[in-house]
Amino acid sequence: MSWEASEARSYFCPCGEGHYTVTDLSDDWGRYDSSWAMLCPKCRETHGLYTFHTCCSGLTETHHAWVSKKLLADLAEAMTQIREEKISLGLYLEKWYGDVWRSHFKLMSRKNVWLILTENGKHYPSLSTFYNHIRHSGIIKKLNDYLRYDDLEIILRILKINDEELESRAKTIRDLERLANLQEEKIRQSTYKKSRVFVIPTS
Repeated sequence: MSWEASEARSYFCPCGEGHYTVTDLSDDWGRYDSSWAMLCPKCRETHGLYTFHTCCSGLTETHHAWVSKKLLADLAEAMTQIREEKISLGLYLEKWYGDVWRSHFKLMSRKNVWLILTENGKHYPSLSTFYNHIRHSGIIKKLNDYLRYDDLEIILRILKINDEELESRAKTIRDLERLANLQEEKIRQSTYKKSRVFVIPTS
């Protein structure tokens, strides 16, 4: 199904010496998008398109804005560092606690495994979803999937781990995520209005 494009609207670029265009797109499935094109040679060298999403009353809205390439590079570097730290923590968990983690559930029924992982069904996944996961990948694969930063609190709760090195690694990730969130918030606050102010009449 092809997209239908509206007539491009023109806006002043960040430097004010040129402009960029925004074209709205839609299809028969009720989907909407937009295509942004920077036509200013100067801003094309200094700025890149930044996309983010907001959610209000269950509805997600996509926003775009032109951002300094330096800010985008700094944010990309921070996100890369976070990913690398999470991978490193996952490898640490596997090395020092993987066997203990898997052995903890060795003689349990699938339902008892689910009850412990979700604190008696308080958290994701539901029992039916859990069964569906292990039907496709197996119980060992499902348990291995928990050996990561995002599920660290579950592992700490169940195994009652007290590991200063592990806590230090987790703190590093939390600090990096906090910094990245501040960088993104700064970008959004400084660029949100710019895409809606500098309008060039199309007549």
